[in-house]
Amino acid sequence: MEGSSGENDNFSGASPVHEHDLPDSDTDATEDLPDSDSDDAGDSEAPGRLPWTKIWRSTDPDAFPTFRASLPAHSIGKSDRVNCTIDHAFDKDYDLACVKHEMRSRRTKCTSKRCHTQPDDDGYCEGDDDAAEKCPARYRFKMCLKSGTIEVFAQGDHLMDNDGPSSPIEKKLTPAMKAFISEKLDSGAKTTAAKLFATIPAMVEASDMAGPVPERQQVVDFVKNWRRSNPKNSMAPMIEICDGHLYDQQDDTSLSGRAMIILCDTQPDAESNTNLVSHLGDGSEAFPFRVGITCLQLIRGYVSVQNREECTTLLHVDSTHSMVINGYSVFAFGYSDQSCHFMPLAYFCTSQKRKIDIGWCIRWIKRLCAEACGAVFAPRFVMTDADNAQFNACVTELPTCTVLMCWFHVTQNVWKYVRQFHVSKEETRESFEELYDLHYAPETEFESVKQRVLSKWEAIPAGSAARKLTQHIIRQWLNTHRFGRWQAYWTPKGYATTNNPLEQYHRLLKIECGEGESTPGELMKSLDAARLAYLNRYVSFTNFCTASERLVLLHRLLQRRRCLTVNRRPPVGTVAADLYLVMQSPLELTPTELKAMKSSIKSANARRKQQENMPQRGWIRHAYSLVYAVPASMAFGSL
Repeated sequence: MEGSSGENDNFSGASPVHEHDLPDSDTDATEDLPDSDSDDAGDSEAPGRLPWTKIWRSTDPDAFPTFRASLPAHSIGKSDRVNCTIDHAFDKDYDLACVKHEMRSRRTKCTSKRCHTQPDDDGYCEGDDDAAEKCPARYRFKMCLKSGTIEVFAQGDHLMDNDGPSSPIEKKLTPAMKAFISEKLDSGAKTTAAKLFATIPAMVEASDMAGPVPERQQVVDFVKNWRRSNPKNSMAPMIEICDGHLYDQQDDTSLSGRAMIILCDTQPDAESNTNLVSHLGDGSEAFPFRVGITCLQLIRGYVSVQNREECTTLLHVDSTHSMVINGYSVFAFGYSDQSCHFMPLAYFCTSQKRKIDIGWCIRWIKRLCAEACGAVFAPRFVMTDADNAQFNACVTELPTCTVLMCWFHVTQNVWKYVRQFHVSKEETRESFEELYDLHYAPETEFESVKQRVLSKWEAIPAGSAARKLTQHIIRQWLNTHRFGRWQAYWTPKGYATTNNPLEQYHRLLKIECGEGESTPGELMKSLDAARLAYLNRYVSFTNFCTASERLVLLHRLLQRRRCLTVNRRPPVGTVAADLYLVMQSPLELTPTELKAMKSSIKSANARRKQQENMPQRGWIRHAYSLVYAVPASMAFGSL
């Protein structure tokens, strides 16, 4: 058959049924039927009228929606509250049979498209009801408002061919589906309309929910309307978290090292002049939203490293996105060691990414170091990407540090302009070779390498795509005091020349904080959980180089293919030498490896640098570092 009515009226409810349990749509939006159909006429057959035939009866109101869905499409045409005419004696409910009470009586009209076939008439236009033959079939639903007993009567026959194929069931969100979606959205769980839509067919298939499966857009629209009608009060829980852990309200001497500390602006409490409360902005430029979270253990861990003369502090600054529904940025300020381990200092969420906002974050870290540890926050190096706000904030708040440029962002930017200028493959290969020569050049040789590269670039024809690319590199990455420190010699030995330690932590942070965007209050709880997760990993600062996983894989590959020859240097007198000569032979690539290398500019140049300038007798390595059978710079190459 053809699905259910176009109007949501299920006659459902527990017995006895009250009037307010029925859907309002059936009483407020009804269509007039002829007066001859009034309930005053009862169920008797008047001359010229089609008879009413009882087709269904049940004392369980919950069974009615399923039965009604099996009927051809119809809509409620009339709904009245009248004296009950249901035979309760049939159910042996003699007490109710003797008492006058009311029932809800509803009449329907057929809305089936199969019944409303249009006449084959050239003069007929869609919407001309007079030209179309109306279906005489109707239904009458009786429901006792005392017992919930329901009777269904039918009048007339449908115009459709009963032996014909069944019409498709109308797809819509049933009340059960709406309740399921509302429950998931109201629970606060991070979900999307796409995930909810994917769940409903599985529930229908498993018979855990009545079908048919709705359209995807119907779920999307329902979720959108629900969220519009139920906006999240995102700031109330945020303010509660901040007020309970304000740093300005804490005593450093008694505060636990692992306890959460909230960093934000404060103001006097309106109810108490002695207390302070958070003073959060609304996210505008004039009143930005800025808040941070950390603990004394993270701050003290950094200060202990900074105070060690043999250690070098490299601060990483960058932001990540798609974590807050407001579109705010999340910063994870931290530092790395010679093994490229990242150690967070503090987490910040800001509505703006201007110099004053990033400077505000740095000043909070400086204040914590001074007040909690009695130290000056002064990292020797800061790694950023090509962001003017980050650079300006760092040179202003940290005047003694050296601001480095992330090497990955340099190559990423150059590759972007390769595609924009439509540079040929051969010219792209040459440009990246020269860019890598500049990156890996020793400090004593950099100027000579730079002059050689610039002379070659000057010979490129003016107006060509390659000339545009090289001019962009010169202007953006060479002749600049802001973003010109991307050469390897600027970075302390063993440390990453990119922001990769921070980027990898951003990836882990999003996993630990959960997928999707959160409210600011939910984000602070997630960041605190990420902070505790880091503390329980017991990561310690390493002041010596260790081989990266990528470098170890490359070393093993070279060993398997017999590309490494290791010879111990001869002794000096009776003293045995602990130095070895490592000779690297060319690595024969398989067809798959060769294809992968040719498709990657970085991989091709990394392999070139493995043997370039290698001494005739091989690289000199200490016995304890034989794992570095290839230059340390190759830690950034790929297989």
